[in-house]
Amino acid sequence: MYRCAPAFAVLLGCLLIRLAAAQSAVDTLVIKPARTIGFSTREGTWMSVDVSPDGGTLLVDLLGDLYTLPSIGGESHPLTSGMARDFQARYSPDGKRIAFISDRNGSDNIWIMHGDGSGPRELTKEKKFMFDRLSGGPTGKYVLARRWGVYPLESYLRKSELWLFHTEGGAGIQLTRAMRA
Repeated sequence: MYRCAPAFAVLLGCLLIRLAAAQSAVDTLVIKPARTIGFSTREGTWMSVDVSPDGGTLLVDLLGDLYTLPSIGGESHPLTSGMARDFQARYSPDGKRIAFISDRNGSDNIWIMHGDGSGPRELTKEKKFMFDRLSGGPTGKYVLARRWGVYPLESYLRKSELWLFHTEGGAGIQLTRAMRA
């Protein structure tokens, strides 16, 4: 028994080193675009729109990025860009923060950033479930969203739940239970 212990320890050590290297490779995997394109448009479809509390600015998603533009018309200004799909953005009641859904870490999670697009941070860190139908509360301290799982057994068609999250973080509170099939 004592003769096997050193060999087992070496084997276990090698396995742990390999697992750590594999995890590091996964953590640093970044998909980079092969090329970029520029475009101009005067209209879009399948977009979410929110209006700033003062009524002066529209917050829209278009092709996976978030933009602001004056509510009276004019040029749009990008808040987010890149490979991630950012969508369903909502202003906080004071207009200082924006909550939105993004898949930038692998699954559709809730993110919060400053009103100018700076300082994005992940509020939820789900890997199995996704969020959508984002809504804010009147105080700006909470975010309400629908959570659902992967197709077909836990998809939004079968298993939708409402969850409430404090904007400073935490595990969230499940408000409704999905019906079991």
